[in-house]
Amino acid sequence: MMEKALFSLLDAVLEGKVFAMRAPQNLAPPFIVFQSTNTAEWRSLNGPSGIAQTTIQIDCYDEKYYDAKELAEQVRNALDGFSGDVVYASETTSFGGISFDSGFDVLDETDDPTLFRSSASYLVTHDQ
Repeated sequence: MMEKALFSLLDAVLEGKVFAMRAPQNLAPPFIVFQSTNTAEWRSLNGPSGIAQTTIQIDCYDEKYYDAKELAEQVRNALDGFSGDVVYASETTSFGGISFDSGFDVLDETDDPTLFRSSASYLVTHDQ
């Protein structure tokens, strides 16, 4: 499963603070949340090719704007241009390539603390 392998790559950036879809409530920052937003399955003339491209949104949270941006840059350095096999829990996922697509910043006005979020989309080509 591509998401497990992606988790493994992100966990190497911020160990123990990476979550799919949402982080636990009242978690102290910094932390990373990721989710897939779209998947396109590639086809050949003979049918499914076994390759897909998934758009992944990765959100980096911290209490200070520049800290959230720095964490997002660490994620980008780890992912942008990555290709190869990743083994996670005895499953191997082959990444044809991961490419930075776009990014934006948001202020999440939570009660306590106010969190800064630096979000980025990545195009992830992988086997199915």
